[in-house]
Amino acid sequence: MHNKKIYFFIILSILTIWICQYIRLNRYYKDIIIHTEKTYTSSEIVPFEDDFIEWGKQLSDCSLQVISFEIRNYRNYLNSRPQKWEAMSIDIDDKIALVTIEIRNSGNRPIEFPCYDIDLYQVDSLFHLDWNATHALNPNVDSWTFVKCDQQSKINITLAYTIRKNMVSHRLFYNLPSSKFFLCVTSYPTQKSIILHTPNFVT
Repeated sequence: MHNKKIYFFIILSILTIWICQYIRLNRYYKDIIIHTEKTYTSSEIVPFEDDFIEWGKQLSDCSLQVISFEIRNYRNYLNSRPQKWEAMSIDIDDKIALVTIEIRNSGNRPIEFPCYDIDLYQVDSLFHLDWNATHALNPNVDSWTFVKCDQQSKINITLAYTIRKNMVSHRLFYNLPSSKFFLCVTSYPTQKSIILHTPNFVT
Protein backbone atom coordinates (compact mmCIF):
# COMPACT_ATOMS: atom_id res chain seq x y z
CA MET A 1 0.00 0.00 0.00
CA HIS A 2 2.82 2.39 0.89
CA ASN A 3 4.55 1.72 -2.47
CA LYS A 4 1.33 2.43 -4.35
CA LYS A 5 1.11 5.87 -2.73
CA ILE A 6 4.70 6.62 -3.69
CA TYR A 7 4.06 5.57 -7.30
CA PHE A 8 0.87 7.65 -7.33
CA PHE A 9 2.68 10.81 -6.20
CA ILE A 10 5.52 10.20 -8.68
CA ILE A 11 3.05 9.85 -11.56
CA LEU A 12 1.11 12.89 -10.35
CA SER A 13 4.32 14.97 -10.21
CA ILE A 14 5.35 13.90 -13.71
CA LEU A 15 1.88 14.67 -15.05
CA THR A 16 1.90 18.12 -13.40
CA ILE A 17 5.30 18.94 -14.92
CA TRP A 18 4.13 17.75 -18.33
CA ILE A 19 0.98 19.90 -18.17
CA CYS A 20 3.00 22.99 -17.15
CA GLN A 21 5.44 22.42 -20.01
CA TYR A 22 2.55 21.91 -22.44
CA ILE A 23 0.96 25.22 -21.39
CA ARG A 24 4.27 27.08 -21.57
CA LEU A 25 5.11 25.74 -25.04
CA ASN A 26 1.66 26.58 -26.36
CA ARG A 27 2.01 30.14 -25.12
CA TYR A 28 5.45 30.33 -26.74
CA TYR A 29 4.24 29.14 -30.14
CA LYS A 30 1.18 31.35 -29.91
CA ASP A 31 3.50 34.32 -29.41
CA ILE A 32 5.51 33.28 -32.47
CA ILE A 33 2.35 33.10 -34.58
CA ILE A 34 1.30 36.66 -33.68
CA HIS A 35 4.77 38.01 -34.47
CA THR A 36 4.40 40.58 -37.26
CA GLU A 37 6.72 42.52 -39.52
CA LYS A 38 6.55 46.10 -40.72
CA THR A 39 8.89 47.94 -43.06
CA TYR A 40 9.51 51.66 -43.43
CA THR A 41 11.20 53.76 -46.07
CA SER A 42 14.44 55.53 -45.22
CA SER A 43 12.64 58.88 -45.00
CA GLU A 44 10.08 57.73 -42.45
CA ILE A 45 10.27 58.09 -38.67
CA VAL A 46 10.02 54.73 -36.92
CA PRO A 47 8.33 54.79 -33.48
CA PHE A 48 9.43 52.16 -30.97
CA GLU A 49 6.06 52.16 -29.19
CA ASP A 50 5.57 48.93 -27.21
CA ASP A 51 7.98 46.87 -29.30
CA PHE A 52 11.20 45.47 -27.94
CA ILE A 53 14.68 45.73 -29.31
CA GLU A 54 16.98 42.68 -29.27
CA TRP A 55 17.91 42.58 -25.60
CA GLY A 56 14.37 43.05 -24.31
CA LYS A 57 14.32 46.74 -23.44
CA GLN A 58 11.38 48.94 -24.35
CA LEU A 59 11.91 52.52 -25.52
CA SER A 60 8.27 53.47 -25.94
CA ASP A 61 8.96 57.23 -25.93
CA CYS A 62 11.62 57.02 -28.63
CA SER A 63 11.69 57.01 -32.41
CA LEU A 64 14.40 56.61 -35.03
CA GLN A 65 15.00 58.02 -38.49
CA VAL A 66 17.77 57.33 -41.01
CA ILE A 67 19.67 60.46 -42.06
CA SER A 68 22.18 58.94 -44.48
CA PHE A 69 23.56 55.61 -45.69
CA GLU A 70 26.87 55.04 -47.44
CA ILE A 71 29.36 52.26 -48.12
CA ARG A 72 33.10 52.95 -48.23
CA ASN A 73 36.28 50.99 -48.70
CA TYR A 74 37.24 50.16 -45.12
CA ARG A 75 40.98 50.83 -45.32
CA ASN A 76 40.61 54.05 -47.31
CA TYR A 77 37.97 55.34 -44.93
CA LEU A 78 39.99 54.48 -41.83
CA ASN A 79 43.06 56.24 -43.26
CA SER A 80 41.02 59.36 -44.04
CA ARG A 81 39.66 59.75 -40.52
CA PRO A 82 41.36 61.83 -37.83
CA GLN A 83 39.97 59.37 -35.26
CA LYS A 84 41.70 56.00 -35.52
CA TRP A 85 40.52 52.66 -34.20
CA GLU A 86 41.69 49.07 -34.15
CA ALA A 87 40.38 47.23 -37.21
CA MET A 88 40.79 43.47 -37.03
CA SER A 89 42.09 41.63 -40.12
CA ILE A 90 40.73 44.01 -42.73
CA ASP A 91 41.24 42.86 -46.33
CA ILE A 92 42.08 45.41 -49.00
CA ASP A 93 38.60 44.98 -50.56
CA ASP A 94 36.52 44.95 -47.37
CA LYS A 95 33.86 47.63 -46.97
CA ILE A 96 32.38 49.62 -44.13
CA ALA A 97 28.67 50.52 -44.16
CA LEU A 98 27.85 53.79 -42.39
CA VAL A 99 24.28 54.49 -41.30
CA THR A 100 23.66 57.85 -39.64
CA ILE A 101 20.46 57.84 -37.58
CA GLU A 102 18.59 60.39 -35.51
CA ILE A 103 17.22 59.19 -32.17
CA ARG A 104 14.37 61.22 -30.70
CA ASN A 105 13.32 60.97 -27.08
CA SER A 106 9.89 62.51 -26.52
CA GLY A 107 9.65 61.20 -22.96
CA ASN A 108 10.18 62.95 -19.64
CA ARG A 109 13.27 61.02 -18.65
CA PRO A 110 16.70 60.45 -20.23
CA ILE A 111 17.35 57.12 -21.91
CA GLU A 112 20.37 55.00 -22.81
CA PHE A 113 20.02 53.79 -26.37
CA PRO A 114 21.75 50.42 -27.04
CA CYS A 115 23.36 50.91 -30.45
CA TYR A 116 24.70 47.37 -30.62
CA ASP A 117 21.18 45.95 -30.99
CA ILE A 118 20.54 47.68 -34.32
CA ASP A 119 21.52 45.18 -37.02
CA LEU A 120 22.04 45.74 -40.71
CA TYR A 121 20.99 42.84 -42.89
CA GLN A 122 20.00 41.53 -46.28
CA VAL A 123 17.85 38.53 -47.11
CA ASP A 124 20.80 36.14 -46.76
CA SER A 125 23.38 38.17 -44.82
CA LEU A 126 23.60 39.78 -41.39
CA PHE A 127 26.09 42.51 -40.48
CA HIS A 128 26.75 43.21 -36.83
CA LEU A 129 27.86 46.53 -35.43
CA ASP A 130 31.57 47.34 -35.65
CA TRP A 131 32.04 48.42 -32.03
CA ASN A 132 35.48 49.97 -32.43
CA ALA A 133 34.50 52.07 -35.45
CA THR A 134 31.16 53.17 -33.98
CA HIS A 135 32.82 54.19 -30.73
CA ALA A 136 35.53 56.17 -32.55
CA LEU A 137 33.04 57.95 -34.82
CA ASN A 138 30.78 58.96 -31.93
CA PRO A 139 32.47 60.46 -28.86
CA ASN A 140 29.06 60.43 -27.13
CA VAL A 141 28.97 56.61 -27.19
CA ASP A 142 30.45 54.93 -24.14
CA SER A 143 32.56 51.77 -24.15
CA TRP A 144 29.48 49.54 -24.12
CA THR A 145 28.01 51.25 -27.19
CA PHE A 146 25.23 53.05 -25.39
CA VAL A 147 24.31 56.59 -26.36
CA LYS A 148 22.59 58.84 -23.84
CA CYS A 149 19.67 60.94 -25.02
CA ASP A 150 18.09 63.48 -22.67
CA GLN A 151 14.37 63.90 -22.25
CA GLN A 152 12.58 65.92 -24.95
CA SER A 153 15.66 65.93 -27.17
CA LYS A 154 17.27 64.23 -30.16
CA ILE A 155 20.76 63.09 -31.06
CA ASN A 156 22.54 61.89 -34.22
CA ILE A 157 24.83 58.89 -34.29
CA THR A 158 26.69 57.02 -37.03
CA LEU A 159 26.53 53.23 -36.87
CA ALA A 160 29.34 51.31 -38.59
CA TYR A 161 29.10 47.77 -39.98
CA THR A 162 31.91 45.72 -41.53
CA ILE A 163 31.19 43.98 -44.84
CA ARG A 164 33.91 41.40 -45.35
CA LYS A 165 34.52 40.06 -48.83
CA ASN A 166 35.12 36.51 -47.57
CA MET A 167 31.93 36.48 -45.49
CA VAL A 168 29.34 37.27 -48.18
CA SER A 169 28.47 35.86 -51.57
CA HIS A 170 30.37 36.95 -54.67
CA ARG A 171 27.12 38.22 -56.18
CA LEU A 172 26.34 40.41 -53.18
CA PHE A 173 29.81 41.86 -52.75
CA TYR A 174 30.13 43.00 -56.36
CA ASN A 175 26.62 44.43 -56.48
CA LEU A 176 26.73 46.49 -53.28
CA PRO A 177 25.97 49.83 -55.03
CA SER A 178 22.61 48.51 -56.24
CA SER A 179 21.79 46.30 -53.27
CA LYS A 180 18.86 46.64 -50.90
CA PHE A 181 19.65 46.63 -47.17
CA PHE A 182 17.46 46.59 -44.08
CA LEU A 183 18.08 48.20 -40.71
CA CYS A 184 16.36 46.21 -37.95
CA VAL A 185 14.99 48.63 -35.34
CA THR A 186 12.74 46.43 -33.17
CA SER A 187 12.34 42.67 -32.98
CA TYR A 188 9.20 41.79 -30.98
CA PRO A 189 6.22 41.59 -31.10
CA THR A 190 6.55 43.67 -34.29
CA GLN A 191 9.80 43.50 -36.22
CA LYS A 192 10.26 46.98 -37.61
CA SER A 193 12.85 47.42 -40.32
CA ILE A 194 13.91 50.33 -42.50
CA ILE A 195 14.57 49.65 -46.18
CA LEU A 196 17.83 51.23 -47.33
CA HIS A 197 17.94 51.49 -51.11
CA THR A 198 21.05 52.16 -53.18
CA PRO A 199 23.64 53.50 -50.73
CA ASN A 200 25.97 56.35 -51.50
CA PHE A 201 28.93 54.25 -52.64
CA VAL A 202 32.51 55.51 -52.37
CA THR A 203 35.48 53.30 -53.21
